[in-house]
This record gives sequence, structure tokens and C-alpha cells, in this order.
Amino acid sequence: MPSSSYVPTSAEASPAPLPDAERWLPAKHLSAAAGWSGAPSGLVYENGNYHAFYPHNPTGDDAAGAVDWAHSTSPDLVNWTEQPVAIAGSEDDQVMSGSVVVDRDNTSGLGSTEEPPLVAIYTAKGDGGQSLAYSTDHGQTWTEYSNNPVLEPRGSTGLQDPKVFWYEEGGYGAGRAGYWILVAVAADEFAVQLYKSENLTDWSYLSEFTGSGVQDGAWASPDLFPLPLDGDPADIKWVLPVSIRSGAVAGGSGVHYFVGSFDGTSFEADPLGPAGVGAAQPGEMFSWMDWGTDFYGASTINGAPDGRTVAVGWLDNWNYAEATPTSPWRGGMSLPRELSLATVDGIPRLLQTVPTEASTALAAPGPAFTEATITIPNGSRKLDDDASGTNLDITATLVPGDGAVAGLTVLGSATGQRGTRIQYVKETGILQIDRTNSGRTDLPGFSPGAAAVVPLTDGALNLHIVVDGSSVEVFAADGKVVLSALAFPAAEDDKVAVFSGGGKATINNLVVTQLAG
Repeated sequence: MPSSSYVPTSAEASPAPLPDAERWLPAKHLSAAAGWSGAPSGLVYENGNYHAFYPHNPTGDDAAGAVDWAHSTSPDLVNWTEQPVAIAGSEDDQVMSGSVVVDRDNTSGLGSTEEPPLVAIYTAKGDGGQSLAYSTDHGQTWTEYSNNPVLEPRGSTGLQDPKVFWYEEGGYGAGRAGYWILVAVAADEFAVQLYKSENLTDWSYLSEFTGSGVQDGAWASPDLFPLPLDGDPADIKWVLPVSIRSGAVAGGSGVHYFVGSFDGTSFEADPLGPAGVGAAQPGEMFSWMDWGTDFYGASTINGAPDGRTVAVGWLDNWNYAEATPTSPWRGGMSLPRELSLATVDGIPRLLQTVPTEASTALAAPGPAFTEATITIPNGSRKLDDDASGTNLDITATLVPGDGAVAGLTVLGSATGQRGTRIQYVKETGILQIDRTNSGRTDLPGFSPGAAAVVPLTDGALNLHIVVDGSSVEVFAADGKVVLSALAFPAAEDDKVAVFSGGGKATINNLVVTQLAG
């Protein structure tokens, strides 16, 4: 990747750093303090709380031992409290991916209309199908359904990762009348299958979506949801994200998505045009939900307040997920992302921003580091220590000006020789995360970075960057492009710097806030 010259600055004394595993553990991202945490597998809002369920290995940091469903709750999507294990599995009966819904009308008969049950449907490795469990005490205890599995694979094709939602007959916003839809993948067939139920226990096949998208690594974690295009409730599009185990735009695993129509039976994708750097050609049917190296298994939250569509993904990559140097914990979730659909260059694209309640909960009280304008001549400038840290919320407007390459470095060394660089290449219009010198890079399949085309607006690029332990998430151009990456810096590397190469650049409205403790 292109780089610019750094001007070394003198090191300054700082407190003794925390051990790597403790320092790399995110403060405001959902992650178990010990053991392996898999992708989010049951996101639901109920009884005033957000609930997250996910495969967990409590005794080790590898995926093979993740037999249980862990459970955490949060009032704001960033401050999480671990709850007792929701659904316990075993080596022979593993609880894998799935989803959770609030059965408000008690269609299942497993609760009551006064006390609607939470119903989980998940892939159970032992029985080879989709199983059901339910809770009538807000997710604290769960009962496995007596007649599992509730859905078995069709023929010899395997089925996994069910996402369930309520479909309103007559279209989006028509009312409560409708039925349940289950979306799951035939992973090795690169196909999404849809099923219908009136009661969550009896399912009938509807249709299959296949023949498009990346057909390299196995498909996983599908979702399906409606969004108004450009905020127009009369113009509803349906979005189908699908994770892929390998073959993503930045290497390894990732999430691509399709936009189209759904009539209650089948989904049809529309052409989305070029998907961007190194990806699709005109007429291709998909784009990328995240252009970074570490984003997989994204799922939306069932029943999110105010009718919003909010997603959370797994902040990791299957290339090296079981080799990250974070023992005794391994694996965690992304920040929540509120989704909308907008026409960008004539094509519907997902926009992703941090929800208001999460943004409010991220920021620590007290003064922030601010600078209205920073002029950067050719070279680099380390910001004051007030802007240093491994848990930061950063907003800025980058104006490349005469700079061929310009941006910010986070989790950097005092000399500027190491760090994770967020840089804009003016000639190509490409935004990059460069982790070539980000610290521990000796992991299998650990790519040097990621890139996406992001045109400037009036010569400027708005950036929202959240650094949390070992995670760096970049929301660019008001959410038009997101790049997420893991980084494992040296213990003393917590500096923020700004840089420009080849000419003068400017950063306006820079605000660096420590994340709340």
C-alpha cells in the first residue's frame, strides 16, 4: 500500500502498560472475558433490554468446543452484562447458530399473550436439523422443545444458521397479520432457502435463492429485512446479507449483500453495478457490507425499538480466528450498526452508522481532545497525549488537499514507526486500513489491510473511527463505506498521529474522546 514519510517525535514517559490479553480485550464491544465467542446467533430486543446469544466455549479458546449458547444483555448495545448460559449443549449435541424472536401473539402456544415467550431456533449439530427452545422468564432459563428438530434438511442438502422474522401480509408496515419466515443457508450449495410457519414449530418450504454471489467459501448467517429506499416508505427494498467463509473482498471471510424484492415467498435480487475495489463487474448482483478484514456473521436485532434496523457482526476472520493472540478470551462482536438504504451513484447501497444510544454510551464524561483545524505539511505529527489511548472515539473531516496520501494513525508508537494507518489515496479515491506495521501480524492469512473506493464530497471525507482494544472500525462518508479490522499493537503503542505524504493536507473538526470506563 502507498505510504508517506513519518517525522519521528520523541518518546514520552507513560504509565506501565497492561498485559496484552487484558489491553486487547474490548471495553465496549460484546466479548466473553474467557473462552471462545462465536458470531451473534440470537439478537433480540425484549423487556427493555437488548439480548445477545452466541456460541461459546467456556473451557477453551477454539471453535470446536463451542457447544453452548452464551447470553448477555445490554441497555444500550455497548455496555454488556453476562447472564447464565442460555442453552447448554454437549460434544454430541452442539448448539450452533440461530436466532431469537419474541412470540408476541403466542403463536407457538409456548407462553401466553400476557407473557409472550422468547423462542430460539438454532442449528443443532447432533440432530442434523433446526431445533427450538423457549423461555418465559425473559431469557433467564430455557426449555428445549419436546419434538425437536422442528425443521429437517431437504434431501441431502444440509441447512444451517436460521434467521426467523415476522412477515406482514400485504407488505411492509401493513399490520400484524402475517406469518413467520425462516431464512437459512445450504452452506456448500451457495444457496439461501426460505420457509414459512404459522406457529414456529411446523415449517413448509417456500423457495431458494442461488446462482449469484461469491461461490468460493461456504455461505453462512443469512438475514432478510425491508428498508425504505432514500427514506421513502412507498419504495421498499429487501436486503439479503450472506456471510462467506472465504473469498471476501479483503481476503478470508466477510459479508456480501443483495438488494431486491420479496413477496412473502421468494426473493429476487436486482443488479447493483460495480461492487468496488477488486470485486464485481457492472451488472453484478451484490456489494459488501464491510470492506475491512474483520466482519462476518452479521445479523439484525429482532424487535429493535422505533422500527429501526440494527445489525451486529462478528469482528474476526476465519483465516486466523483460532490463532489470534488474545488468550484466555478469543472472538468478539462489532459495534452495533443502524442500517438505512440510500441511492449512491444511482445504485441502492447500505448506509451504516452507530445508533444514537450506543454513541451516547461510548463517550466518557469530561473534556475531549479537539482541534478545529490541523494543517499537515509533508510528514507526520503525533497528537498530544490527551488524544492517546487504546479505547477512543474519533471524528474528523479529512481534506487531502495537495497530499497524495493523507490520514490518521491509531494505536501507534511514539516514534511513528508503528501503528494502524487509516489513509486516503487521492489519485485513486481509495480509503485504506493499513496494518502492515500494526504490531502482531504473524498470523495465518493476516492480510496487510483493506481498501474501498470512497469519493470525496467537496474535497473532503468525513470519518468516524472507534478504537477499542484490538478493534478499529472506520465509518466513512457518513456511513457509505465501513472498514473494520483487528490489530494487536505492542504494549506501549497507543498514540494517535496525523500525516500527509506528497503535499499539504488538512484535518478539520477533530474530536478525540476516551471511551467510557
